[in-house]
Amino acid sequence: MIDYALWEVIDNGATLPKTQVVEGVTTMMPITSVEDKAPRRLDVKARSTLMMGIPNEHQLKFNSIKDVKLLLEAIEKRIFPE
Repeated sequence: MIDYALWEVIDNGATLPKTQVVEGVTTMMPITSVEDKAPRRLDVKARSTLMMGIPNEHQLKFNSIKDVKLLLEAIEKRIFPE
């Protein structure tokens, strides 16, 4: 007996392929590896760290900025105007 699901994990890693359905069209999302996830994880960690340093009443002003570099520039511009 051959366990095809086991071979999928061995060949592709432990991440299952994801499907996305948009307007009736099914699209297979690519399998991401740990190396692909690491930069995103670091980006989320950096953004979370910056957001924790902002007082609650000012977080709504910066919440829409998703890029860490732009977020840091906006914080510096707001706190340390020239």
